[in-house]
Amino acid sequence: MMFYDLRKGIPLDVKTETTSIGEMRVIKEALDDSRWMTLKNALYSVDRAFIDARYWDTRKLKYQATMVTRFKNIFVYTPVASRPIANLTCNEGVTADTEITLKLSKQRWRRIEFTGPKGEEYTYLTNDFSLEPGELAFIYHRRWDQEKFFDNFKNDLASAKAWGKSPIAIEQQAIIGLSTYLLTRLFLVQQFEDLALKNGNTTQFNKHQKKIKTYKKDGGIHLRAYWLQLSKIPVQVWRFFKYCFMKKSSPRLYEQQLKPILERYL
Repeated sequence: MMFYDLRKGIPLDVKTETTSIGEMRVIKEALDDSRWMTLKNALYSVDRAFIDARYWDTRKLKYQATMVTRFKNIFVYTPVASRPIANLTCNEGVTADTEITLKLSKQRWRRIEFTGPKGEEYTYLTNDFSLEPGELAFIYHRRWDQEKFFDNFKNDLASAKAWGKSPIAIEQQAIIGLSTYLLTRLFLVQQFEDLALKNGNTTQFNKHQKKIKTYKKDGGIHLRAYWLQLSKIPVQVWRFFKYCFMKKSSPRLYEQQLKPILERYL
């Protein structure tokens, strides 16, 4: 279970379990007093597995913390009132914003319906009443960057299988993967400048510019989350690090072997 900062686009901490227990139970038993779950006025973008209305009711009352997630079709809810949708750029694509009550909650919630640029339909659930519905949909879309990191961890760092069976061994493996990822990110930021790539004149950058022109409106926000540098580090970069330990580190080595990789994939 990874804590991820969507503003910075980096993983922050990890909590692991080896027994088959519910994810909400992990939060309640192990993370209730952690610094990540006691932040004042925090907004958590969570998977649908983390929906426990009474738990989030308590978080909102105690820490003024709210959450946003995808709506489950099996939810039992009662519509209370239709909320007006402001004529703002950020709300483009929002088709409904409904105040509802849930069967297991004593507080009011919101059910937000959103249609993407290609006609895809999404429904969100949130107990946040301070943000525009389009902003909440946008925040949830940013979870895609988190999925990129998980792909890196499981596949490119060969962490799909645990090295050991004990909770300590699994947690250490996760922390090593997290630390390796962050150190690599810091290294690449430095190399972007040293290799004259600071302006981002790369294939990935050009792709993002085309997407931004399509989905960004003047004075508004992106309808979808597109990072200029994705959280996923290309496997070619990991492969470079794996084999370059046999050679003495030098600017020439990075210039000849690393720079083409960064130009091609980042």
